[in-house]
Amino acid sequence: MQSDAARAVSREAGAIDRKGTFMVTADHKKRSAASAILFITTLLLTGCASSAPGTADTRDYPDVSLAESKSPVQLLRNSAATRISPEAIDSVADTIDESRSCLSSTEDPKGTVRYWVSGADISIVRWHAWRVDEIAKILVGSFIDDGWRTSVVDGDNGGKATFLELNSSPATITVEAVGTDDDSAATIHITSSGPCVKTDGADSDEVKALQK
Repeated sequence: MQSDAARAVSREAGAIDRKGTFMVTADHKKRSAASAILFITTLLLTGCASSAPGTADTRDYPDVSLAESKSPVQLLRNSAATRISPEAIDSVADTIDESRSCLSSTEDPKGTVRYWVSGADISIVRWHAWRVDEIAKILVGSFIDDGWRTSVVDGDNGGKATFLELNSSPATITVEAVGTDDDSAATIHITSSGPCVKTDGADSDEVKALQK
């Protein structure tokens, strides 16, 4: 299974509305936490075994649906955004919220094995843009304080990113800070990914309904 096939329930929950405004609600926390606990319990009771290229897929996948795995990924993304000081934030926008295929088109032509990925771009106010790396380090440090392990990976936006994982967490998250040469603008890119689960395929009603 891919390295980003794990997911976490964060200490804080929130939601990003259609306009990109970040909101946190108590009722959302309670509902999401309850479903996420059930999700984690199910996930941690299952394992993943890799198979060699060109052979039948013998991996074991969590006995959860893509819909059940979607919410915890979004919560982890939202939690990361809430850990950044509000005074440093200009705006928050969700950039990715979709399922993707875990395997190649050769291994899985119909895209039945999928994972959910959610991302957010945190635009930093101009007068704090020069310290975007420091702000990102503080964000990463808050996860380290909670026991998360880190590693440096290539980011999706031209820089280096920090990949975070936790043994007891069914999710991973990646944090990438990007600024301009003149420090006039900066963004922290946050991406959370979930486990690979079995679906009816990329073109199924199940997957299409979740993409809306």
